[in-house]
Amino acid sequence: MNMTKKQPVEHTIYQDFDPEAPETTEFRRIFTRITRRGQTQKIRSILFTSADRAEGKTTSAALFAMVAALHQGLRTCLVDADLHRPRIDKLYDIPKEPGLAEILGEDLSIETCLKSSRYDNLKVIPAGGRCPFPSELLIPDRIAATSSKLKLLFDLIVLDAPPLLPVSDPAVLAREVDGVALVVRAGRTQREVALRGKKILDDVGANVLGIIVNNADDVLPYYYGHTYYHYSGAEALSTKREELNPSRREEKRLEVRPDAKGAVKPPVRGRAAGSSG
Repeated sequence: MNMTKKQPVEHTIYQDFDPEAPETTEFRRIFTRITRRGQTQKIRSILFTSADRAEGKTTSAALFAMVAALHQGLRTCLVDADLHRPRIDKLYDIPKEPGLAEILGEDLSIETCLKSSRYDNLKVIPAGGRCPFPSELLIPDRIAATSSKLKLLFDLIVLDAPPLLPVSDPAVLAREVDGVALVVRAGRTQREVALRGKKILDDVGANVLGIIVNNADDVLPYYYGHTYYHYSGAEALSTKREELNPSRREEKRLEVRPDAKGAVKPPVRGRAAGSSG
């Protein structure tokens, strides 16, 4: 059986991506903020992670890469560095193998593992084949060598990493990239969990560029301003929902309901609908 054969999927990132959607606008703003930092720091590789699962890090990484390639004209490579629960191959409807696991574990060339997307400026490296102990592949010297080679081929490298609390992988990867974006989901991510994830990054000396607040439908209405972001000790970045299908967007009453469980909630602002802040 050919394990590298591409399996058809019903839903891809291309169906969610709308160049004119508010979410895309937010990622352009995020890119601009990072570019401003790049004037003093050379930022060519960015890792997306979250404290825990189901916070929207993979969708955020995928959309950020598309914005960099399409709206900024950068030669961009999106790397699925989540060797435990990879999803990038499904989002882009590409073969899962060979990929990062083969580059790190079998010295397979980067060029062999690159997969084309629908856009000339955007290439994708999937996670690759399953291995019993994925974390054992993340040897710092190999990661650094792979990163250096990628920077010769691309202007920007975007990595989707596993969440911080379940595994140690993102802490290892964070030391080998130029910057890290931490994704939290409003109304879901517990404050203590988010703080613990941030501390893990700080402890390994990661360059945390900011926090992306991924707003759940029940926390913020779709039409409200795009500037709900707040985090102590880091410049905040902002985006909208994890669910990006325009057909599912609904206008809701301007209300943020309290969460007794202590989930992260953005501050209420008295701004008009559609305010860009």
